[in-house]
Amino acid sequence: MDAVNTLLAKVRENLIKSLNLATDQENKLITMWKSEKRSKRKALNNDWLSYYENFKKQGNVEAQIGEHWEKEGHNFVSATKHLREKNRYSILNGFLTTRCKKSRRDFAKDMTNKANELNALDKVVRYLKENVFPKWSKKIVDVVSTPYTWAVEEPRYVTVSNTYSSVGFSGNDPTVCKQDFSTLFSKVRVLKTTGGRFYLDPNDLTHSENYDFKRKNKLKGSPQCQLFATGIPVGRAHSCSKSDFATAKVDLTGTPYSFGKAATHMFAPLGRKTAGSSATATSGGKVLNLKIRGRCGDLYGDDAGAEMADYRSDPIPLETQPMVKSGR
Repeated sequence: MDAVNTLLAKVRENLIKSLNLATDQENKLITMWKSEKRSKRKALNNDWLSYYENFKKQGNVEAQIGEHWEKEGHNFVSATKHLREKNRYSILNGFLTTRCKKSRRDFAKDMTNKANELNALDKVVRYLKENVFPKWSKKIVDVVSTPYTWAVEEPRYVTVSNTYSSVGFSGNDPTVCKQDFSTLFSKVRVLKTTGGRFYLDPNDLTHSENYDFKRKNKLKGSPQCQLFATGIPVGRAHSCSKSDFATAKVDLTGTPYSFGKAATHMFAPLGRKTAGSSATATSGGKVLNLKIRGRCGDLYGDDAGAEMADYRSDPIPLETQPMVKSGR
């Protein structure tokens, strides 16, 4: 029995030694595995850090490349704009060079024509001074040769009756008047020059109303007329009929003013086929009567005369006794 126990003890001892040896070997293997794992992890971490640094450097390089591309793009756009401006200025320079050459030629031609016109006009003026003006009365010469210099004063109006202007027989012409009508005046304005002369202002429509051609019914709204969009000036008649007359009248009865030769001299029928048209002063110069026909005929006061008419009604000279205060 002792031998068996001894044998068993020996076996147990050997088994324990084998287990201890196996444990030591296993611990060594575990230690080696852990060391190898740490080494691999460290190497892997180092590789990842290296990759990160490389990527970071690569990113910086690519960002720099992007900045260079952006600058190059801006430079290209700027160069394109400058090239466009260069081309535009080149085209403009060529155009202006050609234009200036043509303009200089046209200017020289125009100046030559104007010089010829001035020379011809000088001859006309010389002829008028020698042969026409001496035959005019002093009053007429004063009217047509003296520029207007108006006195600064409150508007001066005088009450009138049976005073009107008219446009008739226009035939619905859109370039003249689509509508025949008359403008009636209850007051007219009188202007005074710094020299003390008095004129009737034909273009003041303050105290006027527009009626139909026969002066029976008041118009609603503005007249359909391109020539006289708001009303017809005082002392003006217009007709587009070679047989029918349009008339106008200015009646200064009851006022200190009247019309003389200087006034009637300003009225010359304009247009074709105006035979029979006239401007006359009656009732001692108190009433100015106008009648006109033609294709188309226009009769109004123009201080430039028929040859130089500008179709704008000019102030009409008045004769007067010592001025009394008049209604406004």
